[in-house]
Amino acid sequence: MHHQTSVDFRGSLYHDQIIWHRNGVPVEFTDRHFQKVELREVPEDTSLLNKVLRENGISVYEINATLIIHLLKESEFGSYTCHVARRYYNRTTERYELIEIPHPHELVVIPREQDMLNVFVNRSTGKYNPGSVMKSTAPNPCYSGSLFDEMSLAKEFAVVAVNYFEREELIFFAVVASLGLLILWNTRRWLRFM
Repeated sequence: MHHQTSVDFRGSLYHDQIIWHRNGVPVEFTDRHFQKVELREVPEDTSLLNKVLRENGISVYEINATLIIHLLKESEFGSYTCHVARRYYNRTTERYELIEIPHPHELVVIPREQDMLNVFVNRSTGKYNPGSVMKSTAPNPCYSGSLFDEMSLAKEFAVVAVNYFEREELIFFAVVASLGLLILWNTRRWLRFM
């Protein structure tokens, strides 16, 4: 079952459901998905749709819905749209009906360094399959404090660096690093003799 967030209109009999779609498919919410919804009552205007809704006892609200995803995975990249489905009781047919309206929205994504590392490591280790973006096989590089995790995180950063920089830049950085080590070694020897 897909997650739909109900919004209560201050004790009104009607309620709205905010439904998120990614590439046309309803989004299944997890503990990494958060939704922020702001409601603002629309003042009286000349819109025919608003007049019809008000005449049928339906309040008209401006809905600003924002989807926030923590620890974004590559399988979650895509185009997101937001739909508002209003359920109301139709006295003529004597049953509840839905009016579903697509709304423009602003998708807010909060990535962390681990997310970008996931993507780079996924592609650089050969585990990335362009034809199957729904499945992410990247390891989780979250640091938990042990030496093993620290070493694996360092290895993953090295893989990212190798694939990110051009060959010439790597040679330049290798030369600079070698010179830096040489200077440190000579400084250490010089301090020992003093």
